[in-house]
Amino acid sequence: MAEEKKASDTPSLRKHGQSGTPVKKSSTVGIILFVVIIASFIVAPIMTFVFSWQASQFKFGSYGSRPVLYAQGSYFTQLVEQERRNFPANLTGSLAFEVTRYFFERAFRQAMMHEAWIDESKRAGVSVSVSEVARSARAEGITDAALANMSVVQRSELFDNGRLALTTERFQQSLYDGIIRPESMMNLFINPIQQERRLNIAYFPLELIDMNFLDSYINIEPLQKWQLRRYVHLGDLASAEEISRQILDGEMTINQLALQQNESSFALYKDAYAESAGLMPIQFLYQVQQQVDMTTTELGLLLNELLLSGRVSDPLRFLDAPAGEEAYVFYHVEERGADVDLLNANDKSAVIRYLSSYESDTILKYFDDRTKLIKTTQFLQDANTLGATILTTDYFSMVYGLDMRGGYSPYRGLLNQFELALSDLGVGVVKELQNSRSFFQQAFTLDMDSISSVILLESGVVVLSPLSERVFQSENMDVDRLYMEQFLRLQAQGATEDAFRASPRYNDSRFERTFLRMASRMGLSPQLSLDELSMMDNA
Repeated sequence: MAEEKKASDTPSLRKHGQSGTPVKKSSTVGIILFVVIIASFIVAPIMTFVFSWQASQFKFGSYGSRPVLYAQGSYFTQLVEQERRNFPANLTGSLAFEVTRYFFERAFRQAMMHEAWIDESKRAGVSVSVSEVARSARAEGITDAALANMSVVQRSELFDNGRLALTTERFQQSLYDGIIRPESMMNLFINPIQQERRLNIAYFPLELIDMNFLDSYINIEPLQKWQLRRYVHLGDLASAEEISRQILDGEMTINQLALQQNESSFALYKDAYAESAGLMPIQFLYQVQQQVDMTTTELGLLLNELLLSGRVSDPLRFLDAPAGEEAYVFYHVEERGADVDLLNANDKSAVIRYLSSYESDTILKYFDDRTKLIKTTQFLQDANTLGATILTTDYFSMVYGLDMRGGYSPYRGLLNQFELALSDLGVGVVKELQNSRSFFQQAFTLDMDSISSVILLESGVVVLSPLSERVFQSENMDVDRLYMEQFLRLQAQGATEDAFRASPRYNDSRFERTFLRMASRMGLSPQLSLDELSMMDNA
């Protein structure tokens, strides 16, 4: 009977559907789509929140209220994976640690800027509607069929990421338009571009410095070679003084402490030269000086005293401690190495680097005394006699002088012209000149046939003399203006991001500590063996 009743009910239901108000199939689909969209904005964020707590998360930093997280699906994680593909997958040991840290930091800096733009866009009150996001998605080729095949979480991420991208883009556009669009501003930058000059240039590499001149510097304290061992203690002063007592009483040695440090996450702060007890080059002395509250003179006196006494130093406050942590450092000088030998190319280079980096006025005066012998009427001949590399350039614009941040302008035509005009100096020197504000300032402001002051570069010095100038007439100023607008946009973006980095809302203090914690879980060791150090030096 029940089966007969069920069978008889079925046609009656169909009949009722036919005789009552018709239910449109399109209305049903519309209701389903409406529910899916609502779910995208309500259910998906909840699911994302729940799943994020189930996965491992590492907070590396933040900008304002926006954290930079290493977690499944995060923007930072995506950048890390992109960077990871650029390196061999079979690296092991401490090389794996160093390489991983490198691409993590690159990705982290990009992620911080990403969050900064989003945060500042919201603070500026920039908003984007759902319909604008939808139009943008369609413009990028995302079809309704593709949306239907996505999961709820995927649709939510698509709309959320699209909204953030449009918000940032709109904020940047409004920011840059205020800088770039005014006609007076554009003319201010276009006019110098049209000015071109030819120069006589003399380049003196630092290796030309006379040996007798360098000889007077080989005995100064910063250039002595040390065999130094170091131990960094993470803790307060009382615990550091207890370690100092144990060392004095013979209960502990600096070597034992260094071995313990190798096994800790803080071993990252242990110098490679300390581990190998190798000769300490000049740059390491300055590295040490920057880690303690001492001048180089005070540090030199301390190292001498430690050398003569053979004792371990008292605990010194370690300035490179992780944020929010207290640390102290102990030093032990095992012996002093050989004296500086100027006949040794490495030693001579170390003395020159020291003078160039820390006593640049000495270098400038040395070459200034010699270039005074150059006469404008025979600039090239006199400079050549002094051992300089000489050339007469073709015409080039000062467009590169507009970019004081060292980045490349999109104004490629004039840049290529500059690089070709000075190509005889070699790629390395040309790049140093491209980044020298003093070079462009003197090249385009000096009177014709005058001689510049000495311009210090990383590898040498330059003096120049302007020969002639002309006004560059563009065949298509509209195109030139377009290139210059792109150039100024890059400059505005760079300056804005510099301001973000200087903002108190930019917090990157957790990076080192968080990376060490994560590396420990990944089984990565920060200590480099001597073989690995050699591999890195030869790379």
